[in-house]
Amino acid sequence: MACREEADTTEQETKKNERPSNTRTQQNPLTLFSILGVNMARTREQVEKEVDGIEKGLGRPVLRITDWHTPCTDYPESSVGTASIKRKHYRRGYLYHMEGVDGYGFWATLEPIDITTLQIKGRTWMTDEPINWIGMQRIAEASRGRVLCVGLGLGMVQHALIKNPKVHRIDTVEICYDVIELMKSNLPPQVNVIEEDFWRFQPELKCYDTIILDIWVGKGSTKIWAEMMRAFAMCKIETNGKASVYIWGIKNPDLNPAIKLKEQT
Repeated sequence: MACREEADTTEQETKKNERPSNTRTQQNPLTLFSILGVNMARTREQVEKEVDGIEKGLGRPVLRITDWHTPCTDYPESSVGTASIKRKHYRRGYLYHMEGVDGYGFWATLEPIDITTLQIKGRTWMTDEPINWIGMQRIAEASRGRVLCVGLGLGMVQHALIKNPKVHRIDTVEICYDVIELMKSNLPPQVNVIEEDFWRFQPELKCYDTIILDIWVGKGSTKIWAEMMRAFAMCKIETNGKASVYIWGIKNPDLNPAIKLKEQT
């Protein structure tokens, strides 16, 4: 099958060490508090002292957030069918995993912020939290040539890719029609979206120089790990090993350029 030169506009239904992590879904700070035994204070000074203690105790830097804005911040809250864009308010003093993105162990809100979420059938499918937006930018910076994004979500990596002069074309494979229609007016005009199941898109993979896999949702499991490796192998085989294949949700810098190991920090 030949490469598609033009297409419409699309999220796929399937996402630690190298095992998949809790990347696309909204993180739960209360779970983290119970693990760390942290009772984050309410004033900014108290929060900063707590964060200082966490950095010293865990030996990993904490990204301190005082304000937050991504391309998704400008999206209107809206719904199409089962898909919707909604805002979520985070109070001061919450602590969240960063999974090694940019070398950070966690991120914390020093001031209240609003984040944008994609929900499908009432379930949070993706957010523009710091781990996701910063991670998408790093993957976009490592991309080149013709890029295939597998999964549309909130379109963050697409917004980041248009800023990379080494990227010549951006295609996105998305299985969910409602997500495509919801996101259509929020995407850069340079992005081509193809309504298709990624697993049926195999013959066209050879057309791409970079493939970004971002279709898995939820906490890591053996099933998700196996599916990630199957997708990685398929992309490498179909492109004769020439394409760079990146997987969002894996804590391995060879497969996820956003990850910076502790010894590198």
